[in-house]
Amino acid sequence: MKPHPSELTVITRAKDLCSYVMTVTQRSPKQFRITFTSRLQNLALNVIEDLYRANDVYLTRGDAAALRERLSWQRKALTACKRLFTSRCLRWSRAALASLAFRFFFAS
Repeated sequence: MKPHPSELTVITRAKDLCSYVMTVTQRSPKQFRITFTSRLQNLALNVIEDLYRANDVYLTRGDAAALRERLSWQRKALTACKRLFTSRCLRWSRAALASLAFRFFFAS
């Protein structure tokens, strides 16, 4: 995905991850499509949503409450990433997952 000039790199990468998850899960077996696949797709969408929410919190100098709110949304996005990774580990072997992760994050 081509990044918007003012978009944060992390949001662009989250969109790439979401696109990847949507593509991969379209070919999933029927037995996983209703529950497991929709869960993976929702987690990928949650990452983007939580990052947007974190970025929408306006920070000013000395505003500890806003900083805590932004950090909370960032942690939720990170937790969704971890849950997504864990779910994928359950579905695929470590070797296959390592290969997919390497291609996604390091192949351009």
